[in-house]
Amino acid sequence: MNTQKELLIDIENSIATLTINRPEKKNSLSLNILESLGTFFKDPPIEVRVVIIRGVGDEAFSSGFDISTIGDSTPGAESDFIEKAYACIRNSTLPTIAYLNGYAIGAACDLITNCDIRIANPKGKFGIPPVKLGVIYSYEGLGRFISLVGMANTKEMFLTGRIYPAEKAYEMGLINHIIETDKQEEEVYKMAREIVNSAPLSVQAIKRMLVMHSKLDPDTAEQKQEITEIRQKIFTSDDFYEGKAAFLEKRKPQFKGK
Repeated sequence: MNTQKELLIDIENSIATLTINRPEKKNSLSLNILESLGTFFKDPPIEVRVVIIRGVGDEAFSSGFDISTIGDSTPGAESDFIEKAYACIRNSTLPTIAYLNGYAIGAACDLITNCDIRIANPKGKFGIPPVKLGVIYSYEGLGRFISLVGMANTKEMFLTGRIYPAEKAYEMGLINHIIETDKQEEEVYKMAREIVNSAPLSVQAIKRMLVMHSKLDPDTAEQKQEITEIRQKIFTSDDFYEGKAAFLEKRKPQFKGK
């Protein structure tokens, strides 16, 4: 098992297991991890027929994007980086299974919407709390949640920033299965083998058509410009800097709406 230190890659019997490996940061997503994911899916080894994504350990799939780095570069640049990496996962003809061995919060909760199948255990928790941090989420990301869990659930998730237990996430349609922890790995790989044993060209063709059905791009140049302006406003606001500071200082943020 090897390649990038923060993203371990293991290939066996045509199944690639990609393991997010930042246990000291609760498997938070770094730019390096996102770049490594994108690189893998752009040019995967020819023998790979299905991909499993998981986090190292048994506590966290991923705690989300590394909050401490947000805003260190151009405002909102992280969203662009996330979108590019997730597009590589989503648009790949390789089926992907999210092995949710723990909680998936924030950008990690969005990461799993780009996977084809999501398998959790009863300890899993899921949520996406940009409103708790004073940031805005991408237009494309919102669209993915609408497509997966519907407008009503997306509104509740994003407007409250709540964290949901696995049972509620299953009810919403965010995850496909809840499997007891001691049987989860067996079931994940059993499903992966089912895909490997199916006709490769059929699997790839169906995956490609599903991707075509789920395109969620802004419709017009005006919409794209408006989205850009909204993001710039949020990522240069006082509330954004307060949200980041409060998170790092482990205190409740004092938002002022400016």
